[in-house]
Amino acid sequence: MLLLEEVSSIKSQDKICIPFKYSNSFNEVNQYVQEFDIDFIKISGNPIESTSSNIDKLIEFVEANQAKNINISFPQEFYIPAVTFVNKIHKNIYIKLRAEQINHVAELKKNNIKFFFDKDVSAYNYAMLDSLITLGVSQLYISDDLCYNLDEISKIAKSHGVKLRCVLNRIPATALDKGINYKSMVYRPQDLELLDKYFDCFEFDCGEPYDWAQYDVLFRAFFRRGKWNGNLQELNSDLAFEFDDRFIIPEYTSYKINCERRCDSRYNNQCKKCEQFLQLQNLLIQKKMNIVRK
Repeated sequence: MLLLEEVSSIKSQDKICIPFKYSNSFNEVNQYVQEFDIDFIKISGNPIESTSSNIDKLIEFVEANQAKNINISFPQEFYIPAVTFVNKIHKNIYIKLRAEQINHVAELKKNNIKFFFDKDVSAYNYAMLDSLITLGVSQLYISDDLCYNLDEISKIAKSHGVKLRCVLNRIPATALDKGINYKSMVYRPQDLELLDKYFDCFEFDCGEPYDWAQYDVLFRAFFRRGKWNGNLQELNSDLAFEFDDRFIIPEYTSYKINCERRCDSRYNNQCKKCEQFLQLQNLLIQKKMNIVRK
């Protein structure tokens, strides 16, 4: 049995974004999170003038949550007057855009309203990173090759005043084989303290509608215990190969996040560390040995 030190404390507890839900009973979640995601749907007529409008609820909500970042999405009609109004009474309003809503960027910038794109529009290479920064986003998600060069990417983002976001329970990749490729980036609960150095906000993908029971399991694993005593396939739905946290060495993620994925970016490179990490896992399982963190 291999004995290794266990992560004793996690300081990122407030760097979480969740969909807002009234009277949320899971771990008093509304109190400790840093951000809320909300949807705004325009009611017929002029929302600002209509007595039956949801603009009143939006105003009430932002006034009651001045200490939180509020990310507003428009699942239906994009309605800039509502955003312009609440942006005047709350300093941390952000618009969360879908790819097809890019035509609203100029209007948002004209009105000094902060915005970013959802996780489906990630910076997967340097050209996309430059594109998003040039567009003027305040935050962004990264994926694919950029996840293997976090030291450099975080410096670039910070130099432009851009924050980085991370979905902890998914593989950050657009590659078709991400679930079966051993080189894929997989974040473990014990990695949170390391990732906290690079990312400004964490999220969990818990489906639609949001599965709060799943969120509770993920939160406890990542933010309370800092470990998962089993196969990470139970936490990460992208994973299609066995990845048992009890048998993966602690250095797994710290090595990969700055390896620059040289195995693919350099001709005739012979690095096989990712494969070796998984081979060691299989050997430990075969020998009935597991890594125990003290």
